[in-house]
Amino acid sequence: MGNHNSVLEKALERSLKSVRGKPTLRQLEGSYIAHMLNAYDGNITRTAAALGLDRRTLQRKLARAASEAA
Repeated sequence: MGNHNSVLEKALERSLKSVRGKPTLRQLEGSYIAHMLNAYDGNITRTAAALGLDRRTLQRKLARAASEAA
């Protein structure tokens, strides 16, 4: 799960660039997830709990972000 940080950093960077325009809900969600993952030192279980998500749901969102970043 270590590569999630770099994927999320790229997603956050894209989202921040979009803030100048009109970010999509998905971009805002990705930015917030990246922020929360950083706050919980990349711990997916704790981040998911803090977000009120099941761990698998968060993993699916991360996988989606990774595929969109590629």
